[in-house]
Amino acid sequence: MFAPISLLRFALVVIAALLLIVDLGERPFLANVDINWTDSMPMGYYLRRPLPDPMTRGSIVRFCPPLSAIAPIREDLERLVKGSQPCAGGSPYFLKRIIAIPGDTVTIARSGILVNGQAIPNSTVPRKLLKQFPHMALGEYRVTAHHAWVLSDAYLGYDSRYYGEIVPLMIDVPVWTWH
Repeated sequence: MFAPISLLRFALVVIAALLLIVDLGERPFLANVDINWTDSMPMGYYLRRPLPDPMTRGSIVRFCPPLSAIAPIREDLERLVKGSQPCAGGSPYFLKRIIAIPGDTVTIARSGILVNGQAIPNSTVPRKLLKQFPHMALGEYRVTAHHAWVLSDAYLGYDSRYYGEIVPLMIDVPVWTWH
């Protein structure tokens, strides 16, 4: 018997293959569609758009993780991600939600992340991951120009709590998602 998540992933692959077959001529739509099937963000289809200036909190962005962030999750990446890994270090693009933009002050406290003094819900480093992954030290950080801090929708997601600010490449707009 297939697990429900396996059926969802199978359906994603079938739909993506159908889109490829139907859209082979010009491929304008398919070339700008990402499929997320990780638990880090809602599973589904995302439409890539140019990064707006200025960036906005709450936007979902695609980015290449810092090289220092890849080593602790290398085995998981190889197990979870098949196919092209377009980023340096053999990593796939990551998809996360922006919580802090250039000029913001991010505070890492034992109670979680604060952005400009406002607490971000579900932002503590999960206790079971404290020893497993290196994470950002407690303290204040200023988001630099053209960078952002990101957070997964999933509490156990791998995000800026572990590697700090990132350089967003594109905005990904959810087209069709499910949990």
